[in-house]
Amino acid sequence: MNEKPPLKKQIVGLPAQHPRRIAYNFARWREAMELSHAMLMAGLRQKIGPEGDLRSAYHQWNAERRQRKLAAYDRAAARYFQRIKSMNLDEGKHDATDSGD
Repeated sequence: MNEKPPLKKQIVGLPAQHPRRIAYNFARWREAMELSHAMLMAGLRQKIGPEGDLRSAYHQWNAERRQRKLAAYDRAAARYFQRIKSMNLDEGKHDATDSGD
């Protein structure tokens, strides 16, 4: 049987780059990802019911997640370009009022 080592065995006092510390941190990250995935699948299963198509529900959820992510990127880009535009306008005002001395 494939048993995972318990996460309670923390490696204390080793440098962050130590191979055992890296392996331990990776194991913790992987377990968190597996639990997150299991929770997502359980939530989708509850939403669609026992007879629903889990694969289709996952694809729909992922498509919606990607759309939300792209919309967030678009909003961030718009804020960035607005900030750049306002900085350029502010510099232009400063140059126009400068006496040149």
